[in-house]
Amino acid sequence: SLGAGCALAAKANSMAALALTLLLGTVIGEALSLETRIAAGVTRLRSGRNKASSEDPRAAEFAQQFITVLVLFCASGMGIFGAMNEGITGDPGMLVAKAILDLISSMVFATQLGIAVAFIAVPMLVVQTALFFMAQWVMPLTTPAMLGDFSAVGGVVMLASGLRLTGIRMFAVANMLPALLLALPCS
Repeated sequence: SLGAGCALAAKANSMAALALTLLLGTVIGEALSLETRIAAGVTRLRSGRNKASSEDPRAAEFAQQFITVLVLFCASGMGIFGAMNEGITGDPGMLVAKAILDLISSMVFATQLGIAVAFIAVPMLVVQTALFFMAQWVMPLTTPAMLGDFSAVGGVVMLASGLRLTGIRMFAVANMLPALLLALPCS
């Protein structure tokens, strides 16, 4: 995420558009409390699972781990940007890189969660396919400069994701996601 984020951020055509997009998108994300809402949704799922399995601590731990992995695979900045990027540009490179990282991660998570990790593919397919097809509607309206700015915004979001994953800086990445929707119009 860090390396891809840096490489993509360098594709900015207009620094003013990049700054404006990130600022407006993050302000919208903060106003909507996207990060907080996602965390609350996960907490509700966890508490519902925990009540159902309060007698078995292993089942509660399994439910917590499964939900964490579900959010990691389905709502990552790399996956959201990758699906939108492929829909707009036709370049599958970002999703191929995500697939490789997800394959390795899923093997690690499968040691604790077993075959349940495979079922995460269903919601992940739905989310990324929807983003891909929505992005294809936008493609005829774009220019190369707009695509460069879109890639740069996605790169900054991925850079923030990488810094969060490594524990260097805890960015509210979900609050930055509206910037991806604003990148083309601001450019």
